[in-house]
Amino acid sequence: MLLSRTFNRVFGRFSSIKNNSLALLLPAEKENYVRQLEENVYLNYRAYPALPHQDPSSPDYVHCELDEYHDQEEVKAYNDVINQFKHDLKLQREVWNAIAALDRPYKRGTPGIDTNLDPNGPV
Repeated sequence: MLLSRTFNRVFGRFSSIKNNSLALLLPAEKENYVRQLEENVYLNYRAYPALPHQDPSSPDYVHCELDEYHDQEEVKAYNDVINQFKHDLKLQREVWNAIAALDRPYKRGTPGIDTNLDPNGPV
């Protein structure tokens, strides 16, 4: 639950109106933003069994199929959130790289004749 609140808080700021201008950032600024997300989000996987009473090889093991199932599903869901977050970051980088590699014919040619863009920027 704590991890989902952290993600909601991070993505809430990411998609807010104030930060909705992410598309206007330079590629290096976008990469820095994603790197900052990775550094500030807790991305450690959980292991199962984490406690001695969950481990069948432990002398403190308590057999309870229902509890084991719930514990395994909780750990799996936690790790799936982390996997999805990493996948989303990777996919976002691929999208930004694909956009950067697009052919933009309107940038070629003589400014004012073949194109309406000035290579020196807005005048």
